[in-house]
Amino acid sequence: MANRNDEIETVGGGSYHNHRIGQWSEFQAAAFLTRRKFEVYSHHGQSICDLIAVKRKGLRLLVHLIEVKHNNLEYGNTNFKDLRKEQKMYGIKLLVVNSDGAVVPHFELEK
Repeated sequence: MANRNDEIETVGGGSYHNHRIGQWSEFQAAAFLTRRKFEVYSHHGQSICDLIAVKRKGLRLLVHLIEVKHNNLEYGNTNFKDLRKEQKMYGIKLLVVNSDGAVVPHFELEK
């Protein structure tokens, strides 16, 4: 009898485990931003960024377009891919979630 986990991991050519880790990282990032009084919007499909974080600062809005990456600490501190050229062009910012749950923004949250 086939193992159901083997079937799941091969569906769509991608890895089910990687999808779950990516989703967990996005939820950790959203919680991190929410605790810092940002409104967080997520897109669960193909898009140029994972999250949009918005904070009202008087009459202006502070807006961050964010790409979330997972960093598995068992393999060292920089085993995630950098932003794509297109993402850099549009000003998307990198936020890394370590496997221990620590969230590390690679940009300044407040301006």
